[in-house]
Amino acid sequence: MGNVQVIIGLVGIVSIVASGLVLNFAQAVFIPLIIAWLLSYLFGPVVRFLSRLKIPTFINVVVVLALFFGVCFLSALFLNARVLAFTEAFPRYYSRLLDIGRALTVNFDFPPDFWSSMGWGVTARGYLIELSGSFVAIISKLVMVIVFLVFLLLGAPYFDYKLQKAFTPVTADRVKDILGTISFQIGRYLSALALISAVTGLFVWFALEYIG
Repeated sequence: MGNVQVIIGLVGIVSIVASGLVLNFAQAVFIPLIIAWLLSYLFGPVVRFLSRLKIPTFINVVVVLALFFGVCFLSALFLNARVLAFTEAFPRYYSRLLDIGRALTVNFDFPPDFWSSMGWGVTARGYLIELSGSFVAIISKLVMVIVFLVFLLLGAPYFDYKLQKAFTPVTADRVKDILGTISFQIGRYLSALALISAVTGLFVWFALEYIG
């Protein structure tokens, strides 16, 4: 009996390690799939509404995803251009930050090369260059998300019918309410995330304007 428990424990450990390795190798596909699944809760109601207007499902999905891709692509282009511009202007901002740091610590007994020896500028500039070069990777991930969304949204108009066939009317209504709540909460989360990002961007812009 003890040997059986040991074997079960070892098999469990091996299974956990194997699952971790599989997820690690599959994260390039798994992460876009999760993002597409979350976005399907937002776009699904739109596709179902357009289908009730007797618009073909394929056209609904194409229009919704084309708008989504266009907004994301233009946003990525804009952000990439801003990052490139900031990367070019970074030496000037970094020099100004060093001057502000020296002015604030002029009364402290710091070594003369204290601020310049930290190497923050090289590290930050490296991050910016790496970020500006990730535009193609972002677009490729976006394309994968859209591919997954196509399959998820094509079945959205038939979701209510499948629920009615799979469950009793009471259970089906309960599942619809739960999924509606999930969709609403995801929408609130994404809205809050967009608001926080916008506020953060404004603070950064004001800080850069102050630094000059």
